Amino acid sequence: MRFFILVFLSMACSIGWAAPITYIFEGHTTGILSNVGDLDPRSALIRDDGLVITNGNAFMSGQIVFDPMATRSGAGGTGRGEVLSWAFSTLGLTYHNAGGAFHYLNFLSNSFVYADEVPLGGYGPDVVSMDLDFSGSPFAFGPDHFPIEDFIGGRFSTAIDLAWVNDSITMYGLTGVITSMRASVVPGPSSVVTLLTGLLFVWVRRPSKKVLPS
Repeated sequence: MRFFILVFLSMACSIGWAAPITYIFEGHTTGILSNVGDLDPRSALIRDDGLVITNGNAFMSGQIVFDPMATRSGAGGTGRGEVLSWAFSTLGLTYHNAGGAFHYLNFLSNSFVYADEVPLGGYGPDVVSMDLDFSGSPFAFGPDHFPIEDFIGGRFSTAIDLAWVNDSITMYGLTGVITSMRASVVPGPSSVVTLLTGLLFVWVRRPSKKVLPS
């Protein structure tokens, strides 16, 4: 009987640990795509009427909320592991979305590839993409989580992110690199599971009553 209770609680603990994880990343924009070629992101783009298109601060920060137990579907196929939401900011612009049907998500043996075809923010880009690369082959048997210790860098971009600057220049999008990533604190088991585990520990350690012969 004790064996079956142990098995049940071990399963409950695994469920308690399987929660969405927020991965926080940083990097910088390396180029602004335009009709006249790549522009230096460190130089602000200001419209003739004074409106700031990009502010020249190339630092990028963002996050991805990932559920390793959810089932994904879309252009990248189906499988376990789904992005619930994402966002990043750079050059005074912010891009974000909460997942949805119009995305491509795939895990290769050593990389995570994500493209959102209906992102929000910026100047209305058609696509925002993010690639995260890892050493070794951590995803060969499924995307349980992003292995932070194996992260070696990544890329991000926006496309058809149209912003008119002046009669000579129109911005088409951004390109950049992701240089660091960390996971926020992963939620532990629920309080109920923790309580049950503690009670089980006390019960298992309880000495068995022996019936003395009369």
